[in-house]
Amino acid sequence: VKKYQPQALINSRIGNGVGDYNTYGDHEIPSRNVEGLWEAVNTSNDSWGHAWYDENWKGPEEIITDLVAVIARGGNFMLNIGPRADGTIPETNAAFLRSAGSWIKKHGDALYGASPSPWLNALPWGDVTVKGNQLNLFVEDWQPGQNIWLPGLKSRIRSATIQSTGEKISFTKESNSWVRFTLPLRVKKEAVEVITVQLEDKPAVDATLGLDPESNTLLRADFAETQGCKKSKSSWMEKFGEWKHKTNVEQWNSDSSSATWTIDVKTPGKYFVTIDYNAWKDCDGGEWDLLAEGGARLRCYTTETTGAGSNDRGRFRYRKVRMGLIEFKKSGKQNLVLKAAAMPMAGGMQLHALELEAVR
Repeated sequence: VKKYQPQALINSRIGNGVGDYNTYGDHEIPSRNVEGLWEAVNTSNDSWGHAWYDENWKGPEEIITDLVAVIARGGNFMLNIGPRADGTIPETNAAFLRSAGSWIKKHGDALYGASPSPWLNALPWGDVTVKGNQLNLFVEDWQPGQNIWLPGLKSRIRSATIQSTGEKISFTKESNSWVRFTLPLRVKKEAVEVITVQLEDKPAVDATLGLDPESNTLLRADFAETQGCKKSKSSWMEKFGEWKHKTNVEQWNSDSSSATWTIDVKTPGKYFVTIDYNAWKDCDGGEWDLLAEGGARLRCYTTETTGAGSNDRGRFRYRKVRMGLIEFKKSGKQNLVLKAAAMPMAGGMQLHALELEAVR
């Protein structure tokens, strides 16, 4: 290929360490920013070609949020469609694509040629791209009158404006470089509303994971530092063609194994803790301690999520379970540690994420 077409790009699926850019798994969008050239590949439903029975179409908002997530992580988005034998596109798919395309046409400046988010991952309310001295905030979880927060923003802000309407957004720079933006007291007017934030210079950000004081915060396995355990990826199909991917902390090999997240706490207080995990039958009865600085401890007990054992583990069956409350006694940077409280059975659970919700 390189001999006859030197400027051709070859993707990494050719294997053997060859390839000009990396292609992730089907339907896989990484949780944190990725350096270098890479591409996420997705489908308009679950099928790579036309399948008469597959009506699980992605709506305009899902297409848009996937596109934003890929650009915000630094990648290129390839969306597959499956035409019929005569070349026509199924009507529902065509309508959804046109709707997403209208939104993209309106907000192209925040997408094409944009740099990835300096926060390295999605924020609780949405995602961010950068264009010069401009932040583009894609507010996917729009709540009328809600405050949305940017942690660790060191740059000075000149203005904040809703891109489609020109509405000015009020903002306040608070302690520890947290910035609060207040959304208008109205329902959203688009699938995803975009706030343009003009800065005095290029964005300077402390990318420490922020514990949002109002929206639920996900602490994914990707961002944990591990000791006596490992991070790995699980991939499986929910149904034919529909691939799922999760990064986990697993192989907890001793009663001192631990996963640690460094977080920036805006508001001290009590937070509900939910864990997103899978555990096999032979991992039944796991005991874990979640430890916050200042001595707060939450004991977590897990049970199996599938009947399969270590010799025939089968498909992953993740579930989210609320474990209780943990208290953060101070603001600012600190460590949150999940450690085995007893020797884990058969390597313990596959932990995908902790979800923290402020008690209000």
